[in-house]
Amino acid sequence: MLGDIIDIGFRPYAPADKAWVRRVNLRQYREVEGFDAGFDAALDASLARIEAQRTGGRVAFLIAEAAGQPVGTLFLCRESDESARIRLFYLDEAWRGRGVGRRMLDQAIGAARGHGYAQICVSTFTRHGAACRLYHARGFQGVVHPPAEVFGQCLVQVDYHLWLTPEDRAADQATRLP
Repeated sequence: MLGDIIDIGFRPYAPADKAWVRRVNLRQYREVEGFDAGFDAALDASLARIEAQRTGGRVAFLIAEAAGQPVGTLFLCRESDESARIRLFYLDEAWRGRGVGRRMLDQAIGAARGHGYAQICVSTFTRHGAACRLYHARGFQGVVHPPAEVFGQCLVQVDYHLWLTPEDRAADQATRLP
């Protein structure tokens, strides 16, 4: 298992990666998870946002590679001056459960801190248990929404955020109702 982790490298996203990113996300969410065609538009909107921010700074667009082939993505995008958002965090099934996703997330957290963001946000669904456990293990706090019809399925969305400074976390906790 350790050898598998060492064989993974990370590099910046390049425009030539866009077709692969779109293809693997469509396969995962349309074919494996059964999302309807509404997912295509959401994916294309995310890719357009990524392309628009690619050269703007304060981002971290990672491609994970094994043997020179892409196997994963994580895009840390600018959401606002204070907040970054993780988009299209994907890892090929063969590489899941080996610590690669954790390493990708840790790189994104480090990049967000380096870019001066106060927080990182990411959204997922409760049925993505491994992702939820990973975010929780890294200190993200989640807000669970009521079930809703999303992409042709009844899903429960979780919006996670991670405060990157103790001051911001304290301010957030002070404004929450008991």
